[in-house]
Amino acid sequence: MKKRILRRLISKNLKAGGNNLAGFTLIELVVVIFIFSLMATVSIPYLTAWTASLKIDGVQKELVSNIRLTQQKAVALQINHSIKFNSVYNSYDIIKKDDNSVVKTVILPQEISFSGINLNPSSSEIIFNPAAAPSANGNINLINNRGSIKRIEVLPSGFTKTD
Repeated sequence: MKKRILRRLISKNLKAGGNNLAGFTLIELVVVIFIFSLMATVSIPYLTAWTASLKIDGVQKELVSNIRLTQQKAVALQINHSIKFNSVYNSYDIIKKDDNSVVKTVILPQEISFSGINLNPSSSEIIFNPAAAPSANGNINLINNRGSIKRIEVLPSGFTKTD
């Protein structure tokens, strides 16, 4: 049965001149590849800008979360805790102040760095006491390699704001 159907299809194709074969020509394939490569060339710069923006947003949220974590640890354990910034190594540490042990260290990704740490009165450390009050307030600015800046503001009440 299958052989008969196949023979009919072949004979119809031969009677019609043999040019009804399904498939793509080489020119059609080259045109499709060209269109895809053109689309990729146009979209890659937008994609890299979008991922850089997502990365700095993620680092900003992580830093805010770690500032709040430091504050919560001070309240929960009734021991001063601090978050100390190191702009040279683009990192920060959460420190338990009774024995100066490092609870957590975070190193920023290569594309992101501190563009300014403006804390009063200390320029590189915020100490939270057991009442959740910070020893310093001010701004921490992050910048990525595309020039986008994100700001984190620590208020005297201990509240943390972002832009």
